[in-house]
Amino acid sequence: MSETYNSTSCGDAMRNPTVRSPDPRDAELARLREQVRKLMEENNENEQLFNFQHTRTMEADKLWQKAHNKPLVLPDLGNLIGWLLERAEGSEREADAMAEALVHSLTRLNKPYAESVFAEHAEALRLAERRARRKK
Repeated sequence: MSETYNSTSCGDAMRNPTVRSPDPRDAELARLREQVRKLMEENNENEQLFNFQHTRTMEADKLWQKAHNKPLVLPDLGNLIGWLLERAEGSEREADAMAEALVHSLTRLNKPYAESVFAEHAEALRLAERRARRKK
């Protein structure tokens, strides 16, 4: 028994093979592809962040090693962060002391004269004055 081909039952499909009924799997596939794209993008961002943090941690390790004269020792991360915070606080205290000294020196001078002499550093002078006022 031979089957006959009925061309009218497949008329649209034969004339335009791209026309087909929507397959629910297509939507799921598109959703999964978008999810994979987003995950790959997030992974790339995380890799960049990790690489940046790793580089900065290595730089901090080297500063710690040099300051402690221990070139073969890697500091504990908590100790490293504590040491860096102490350095930052020390730098801020030093900047505050310098700002106070600068403001004190300027008050002994004629302020308009000092500002004209240090015109290119006017913003630094204003910052020093604000820091000194904050400390009082």
